[in-house]
Amino acid sequence: MVEYWEVKGNKVQNFSWITDIEITPKKVAKIVRGGRARWKIENETFNTLKDQGYCLEHNYGHGEENLATNFGV
Repeated sequence: MVEYWEVKGNKVQNFSWITDIEITPKKVAKIVRGGRARWKIENETFNTLKDQGYCLEHNYGHGEENLATNFGV
């Protein structure tokens, strides 16, 4: 598990990722950047689908099949 704290002014955010990648001092920064980038991509994608005329709301269903159905429609 990798944990990362980001401090901006008085605001502190904690991020954590579970990975099967071997965590070494050389790899940890890349793992953190990858985790943060993935979150940003997912967040921007779902915000676009919700707010840019696609009218997609939160899918409370779970699993690959439910998500694939939403994107297939």
